[in-house]
Amino acid sequence: MANQRKAFVERRSEPRTSAPSTELIEEIVEVLNEFGGSGHRDSVILRVAARRGLDDVPDRLRRDLLNAFDAHCARSAGDELLLWLPFGEGSRRWALTAAARDLTLARQRTGMANEEVFELYPVQMAVG
Repeated sequence: MANQRKAFVERRSEPRTSAPSTELIEEIVEVLNEFGGSGHRDSVILRVAARRGLDDVPDRLRRDLLNAFDAHCARSAGDELLLWLPFGEGSRRWALTAAARDLTLARQRTGMANEEVFELYPVQMAVG
């Protein structure tokens, strides 16, 4: 019975981490742009927290960002990815793909808000 309860708790936590995934991916993309296109995941997470006005990174935010990144990469297999691990599986280096850099350039040229750019590619951003 303990196993059933554990599975229930794990399932229950999934929607909470996947609901804001699009916004989290947008934040990761913005920070990676600030970093010149790539950065250590811990640095990216710290920067996201700082941009939110936080001195420390809450465990929940760290977990949500890691889950959003992993879900994006897993869901987008075969599609154009916005984020990837340039040094392969197990790497802690996150980077923008060429598609993400192109989206950023397009946004800068047209003055589009981040939300408008990501609406162009809803399939890549869909998580859940």
